[in-house]
Amino acid sequence: MKYQSVTGKEWILSNYNENLALEISQKLGIDYFLSKLLSIRKITADNCNSYLNPKIKEFMPNPSVLKDMDLAVDTLIKAIKDNKRICILGDYDVDGASSTAIIVNFLKNIYSNFFIYIPDRQIDGYGPSVSSLKNIIEKKGEFLITVDCGTTSFEALDYANQNNIDVLVIDHHQAEIKLPKCKALVNPNQIDDKSNLGYLCAAGVSFLFIVALNRSLREGKFYNDKNINEPDLYDYLDLVALGTICDVVPLIDLNRAFVYQGIQILKKRKKYWD
Repeated sequence: MKYQSVTGKEWILSNYNENLALEISQKLGIDYFLSKLLSIRKITADNCNSYLNPKIKEFMPNPSVLKDMDLAVDTLIKAIKDNKRICILGDYDVDGASSTAIIVNFLKNIYSNFFIYIPDRQIDGYGPSVSSLKNIIEKKGEFLITVDCGTTSFEALDYANQNNIDVLVIDHHQAEIKLPKCKALVNPNQIDDKSNLGYLCAAGVSFLFIVALNRSLREGKFYNDKNINEPDLYDYLDLVALGTICDVVPLIDLNRAFVYQGIQILKKRKKYWD
């Protein structure tokens, strides 16, 4: 049987493991062509189901394995308790917008004294800049969360410190040996991070952040004291999937689970924003 693309071109498979393909097809009852593709990717009959139907719980780490994660959570909770005016600054690409939406929509459940700032590509450039910090200061910002940016924004974060603005960086871009001045830097791609989660995009890191934040709030009886319902974090997975796909990060392990489960949420068209 020949397999063709939508443009009519014939698919030619790379060399595959015939025995493995047969084993996968017979044990799991799936199409032999799919079994061939799986054998090329070194997927076995034992791990095939978790590859095709990945579950978050199979791959979800303790968010605290990320360097500075607990510090970042504690820092933000203190800012909330102190009623600091919080600014969430996100990059202007899809991953940045998705990450910003994840943080913002979670905060809507617990806090109201915050605003969003997306830098203008032509005026501000990438990430936080001195010009964007000046705008944030004009809006009375006192605490800054940067998402999908900030790891190498040395001048801007120096300026923030000079103006008594505490900064929390949530990012995934490769860090240098020199790190920015901030209260906490959550980035699996900083040199001394041991989480092995460097394949995540910012939306993935942001999701782990709200998981850690939600856990800390629950343990601190925040939801009970405020008499509010704890948010269902699975509702955020469509945004995580969007950022993961559009930032073209490897579809492996936790990323694959994020995308698979996020698509299930997206199919339901469940909206949790206003």
